[in-house]
This record gives sequence, structure tokens and C-alpha cells, in this order.
Amino acid sequence: MSQTDIKNIVEKLKANGVGDVIKVLQSVQVQLGYIKYEHIKEIANLLKMPESKVFGIATYYSQFRFKPIAKYHIKICNGTSCHVNDKYYLLEEIERWIKLKNSDKKNNQYSYEIVDCLGVCAFSPALAVNDKIFTKVDMIKLKKILNMIENDNLEIELL
Repeated sequence: MSQTDIKNIVEKLKANGVGDVIKVLQSVQVQLGYIKYEHIKEIANLLKMPESKVFGIATYYSQFRFKPIAKYHIKICNGTSCHVNDKYYLLEEIERWIKLKNSDKKNNQYSYEIVDCLGVCAFSPALAVNDKIFTKVDMIKLKKILNMIENDNLEIELL
């Protein structure tokens, strides 16, 4: 993503100050998948504010990433409902599965992160794969989800 691309985002959003930083950061991340330090520098320059302010905003919110994610990125919910409904077995199984699948260094197409909340508390525990949310995930459903990922088919609906 070039300086011109970021400038176009700022102009499109009519961004002009600290109140618009989040919108600009979100747009950059949507287009690239993550935010580079150079982007923070350019955003600060275009919005006429200190880099430290933009960096502080970007690092405060957990939605922003500073490293590229894999082709399949799993988000494991750690909201209160998921937490009390024992999401730990999901986390352990996903970590084991990703470590196994990514053991071939040429094949780092799986990544995961723990997120604060996916917003489906009534249907916990939950996880998302590339922003497709799966709810009421038990070990059987998790195995089906991991199999769908492995077969490159997230379009199947699980009951």
C-alpha cells in the first residue's frame, strides 16, 4: 500500500483529525490485512498530528493487527459467556491443530488469536474463521470446522 493509497483513503473518508484516525486505520487494515508502521507515519502526516498519537490509538484497540494474518485466521472468543463456558478446550485443540498444520514451514496458512468478544454471548462458546462466526462450539463441531478449513470449504453450514 503506497502513500497515494493512504492519501486516497483519507480524502475519501474526508478525514481531518484525531476523530477520524480509527476510520482511516480500519480502512487501511481492510485493504492490506494489517497495519505497517509506515502507514501510521503517513496517517499522522496527512492528519497533521503526532505519530505517537496515531500509534497510541492503533495499539489501544485490539482490532488492529501489526502482522499479516494467515489465509485462515481463527478468532477464539474470550468474552464472559465463552470464558465461563470453558473455551479452553477449543483453544488447546486449535493450538495443537495449527502447530501440526504449520509444521511444514512452506505452509503457514493457519493463524489464531484470542479476542475479547464476538458478540454472540447467548450462543457460547464461539469462534470465527475469517469473520464467519460459529456458535455453540463443542469438540465435535470444532473437528468439523477444522476439517472444513483443511478442505478449503467454509461455505458449509453447520447445524
